[in-house]
Amino acid sequence: EETVRAGNSELDIIKHPIIQKLIEVKWKQFGERGYRIELASYLIVLMNWSLLCFFNPINSTSTVADSTVSYVNEGLTVLFFIYQVFDEVRELRLNVRRHERFVTQRLKQLEMEFKYLELLSEEEKQYLRKEKETVRKSGSFYTKDSWNAFDWFSITLMFITLVVHFSIKYTGDTDYDVQRGVLISVTVVLVWMKLFKYCRVLEDLGPFCVIISSMPKDIGKIAIVYMILYIPMVCSFYHMYSAGTGGNYATNLTDNSDFNEYKYGNFHQCCFTVFRYTLVDDYGYDSLKLIANYRNISLNFTKSLIAYWLIASSVLLLNLFIALLSDTFSRVYENALVVSQFERAAMIVSIENKLPQYWRKFHLLDISYNYAPASAFYDDDEIRDDEETTFHQDVEMAAATLRKLLKEKQDATDDDLNEFLKLKIKSQTDLIDTLIRRIDASERK
Repeated sequence: EETVRAGNSELDIIKHPIIQKLIEVKWKQFGERGYRIELASYLIVLMNWSLLCFFNPINSTSTVADSTVSYVNEGLTVLFFIYQVFDEVRELRLNVRRHERFVTQRLKQLEMEFKYLELLSEEEKQYLRKEKETVRKSGSFYTKDSWNAFDWFSITLMFITLVVHFSIKYTGDTDYDVQRGVLISVTVVLVWMKLFKYCRVLEDLGPFCVIISSMPKDIGKIAIVYMILYIPMVCSFYHMYSAGTGGNYATNLTDNSDFNEYKYGNFHQCCFTVFRYTLVDDYGYDSLKLIANYRNISLNFTKSLIAYWLIASSVLLLNLFIALLSDTFSRVYENALVVSQFERAAMIVSIENKLPQYWRKFHLLDISYNYAPASAFYDDDEIRDDEETTFHQDVEMAAATLRKLLKEKQDATDDDLNEFLKLKIKSQTDLIDTLIRRIDASERK
């Protein structure tokens, strides 16, 4: 949990074999089972919202919307919505409570270390002060995970959509039926996007979800460059070739079968048509020529304007965007596996926080008895003579070092510090003496 709380800035910790083994053990114990339960419940949510779209098309005379299946689906949609709200509130409370407990315990540990501050070096003093300030200002992992913010946004949107849907459907007011359809469509898209949250912990899909989540930064960069070039082009085309706000083209133009007045007629049409240049789509070249001829605009100027925008948007910017995404893919993929392991660890922490207290104690006891330390097969025939362990000698050297330290601290002036150090060193000495006795006994056998 401390590793997850550290966030993506401490991904090197995830690479450590002990953390990898801990993730593997906890995933097998309860993580995979809890993940499957959450995924199954969310797949039902996806099915409910998708069916809500199919059963309620706007301005339709279909009787499916009033069928029993539709009513059952709406009831299930409401029930699972309530469950989602309850689950998010419970997860928020548990995370905040555990974080407060962590802050309290860690501050107490730091206060114990501050008692002997005068014995520490200046770097150690600065580190302790900085850690104390960091612990006080730290927030819970729940607030750091951007998916939780997305969850609350989608829950809010689902609530608004359900209220609007039921208000329009069961009051018979069809004036806002189109707006209801727009709300349901947007909500369904966001609900399906949330499925990435559950795919990020999978070994196969996890790295790709990490890469996709890093792409919005690149999209934002290229969007700024695109808007710098796009806005003046919209202004130019609207100024030269539109009918103006509330205006109409001349009859000589509209009567021509090659003329399309909906390409540059008003501001919104002009914006969309200029964007279609980027996709090398139909941008109404024949209409531009007719307008240019009617308004005595140079045809060469029109061609130059079109050529410039085609080269700038569809050739330069589009290829630059593809190259930027390719660079991001190759750069992020190196750490994508580690980040996906971090996401799995975050999922394990989230599931573990929801477990009952007795189940958590059971899993901790299981880890302490069976995996601390973890057992591994050992064949002494594979060890060469020059690689034989000198564990006995190392233990005796450690014991001698501790006895020397204990003797040096006998004359310490600080009674509290002397007592503290003696207890620490004595406990370690007793442990090593016990190990030596066991080693001697095993050698005699």
